[in-house]
Amino acid sequence: MRSIKRSRGFSLVMAGMLTGASLTASLAASSPAGASGSSSGALTSVSIALDFIPNADNEGVFVAEKMGYFKDAGIDANVVPYGQTPPDTLASVGKVQFAIGDTESDVLFDFASGLKITSVMAVLQTNPSFYGTLASNKTIVSPKEFCGQTYGGFGYPGDPAIIAAIIHGAGGPSKCTVTSIVLGSSAYQAVESKRVGFSAFFFSDVIQAEVEQHAKLRLFNMTKYGVPNQYAALILGNDAWLKANPKLAKKFVGALVKAYQYIEKNPAKGARIEYEMNPTAVNLKVAIEASEAMAKTYLLSPQGTIGAQTASMWQNLGSFFYKRGVFVNANGKNLTHEPDWSKFMTNQYL
Repeated sequence: MRSIKRSRGFSLVMAGMLTGASLTASLAASSPAGASGSSSGALTSVSIALDFIPNADNEGVFVAEKMGYFKDAGIDANVVPYGQTPPDTLASVGKVQFAIGDTESDVLFDFASGLKITSVMAVLQTNPSFYGTLASNKTIVSPKEFCGQTYGGFGYPGDPAIIAAIIHGAGGPSKCTVTSIVLGSSAYQAVESKRVGFSAFFFSDVIQAEVEQHAKLRLFNMTKYGVPNQYAALILGNDAWLKANPKLAKKFVGALVKAYQYIEKNPAKGARIEYEMNPTAVNLKVAIEASEAMAKTYLLSPQGTIGAQTASMWQNLGSFFYKRGVFVNANGKNLTHEPDWSKFMTNQYL
């Protein structure tokens, strides 16, 4: 498993910073995956590992705590800050019951490699990731000009296949050379310093760069160049724990759904809650703009619901990668048959 995730524009040294008495937690304090229901009147501890420092896509965790949705469900939410071990790995091995996964493209590689997790909710319903560069860059005005450039990424295993498809979809050659490096800084810093020609930007990265650095970026949405749409900020549950605790799992996911419903109606208030609980890790102006963008563009499904997933969305992207021969199993061997990707997701806890 990779150990580096997207930077979201912040220094990695901030990744463990969380404040707020009830939400500050360490991995050592997280309850085991086998924990089950509590006695009458008591709260049951349920742990969730964050995908990065507090930001728009994990805002619902803080809103659910502040608004009492977890407590109303009989849950004492134990939040594990982002650290060196990927949250999806923590959930798979039972260190936490839930984790927030990055994008569907990233989580598909988890499923292919055999991690014992299931996606129980998709926070972001449409692709929130872009490949881009400075607007002033005259060399890259189309994705086909990614050829021959250096790409700065964050360890996503699906990047090479996506970038190749984007280049070809934009009218570039089917094969070309792109040099990749893994960044330890933000995407904007990498392209601004000309260390790389282009990088990957989460939608909140873009907002942060525009607000804090007054950046002007040229961005390319992969879905316009032949790459299937994807979910992001996936709530991943430990398989064994979900099987043993279906009612509690439904209560936990239900509290999150209620929180994101609140954010969809009150994005600025949701951002302020996140800021007040994490003042040293959150820029309030960035948080409000990102929350508003999330509520407007990414939260609702085409049917107007929060969190639901479709088998076709998983199948389309899974097949995209499988056909390119990039999936490997737990032993590092290429998959010889395509899994039924719908088996790794469920809406039963919504």
